[in-house]
This record gives sequence, C-alpha cells and structure tokens, in this order.
Amino acid sequence: METNYLIIPGYGNSESEHWQTYFEEKLLPCIRNSTKSWDGPI
Repeated sequence: METNYLIIPGYGNSESEHWQTYFEEKLLPCIRNSTKSWDGPI
C-alpha cells in the first residue's frame, strides 16, 4: 500500500529551507496545497 503526503503550508508559505519544503522533496508522492496569496488566504 502506497502512502500519500499532503503538505499545507501556513501563513507566508514555506521558504526553501523550511522543513515542509524538505519533506516535499524527500517524501513521494507528495501534494502541496497552493493559494494565490499566503499572506491573505481566503
């Protein structure tokens, strides 16, 4: 059975050095939530 990972960054998103970005690159398959504005999400 395959495990899927969902990453939902918080306020301001996650920079390249953030642990969420590290996991996104290392854990496959991985889906990252996206929004137009991380500083004013709706």
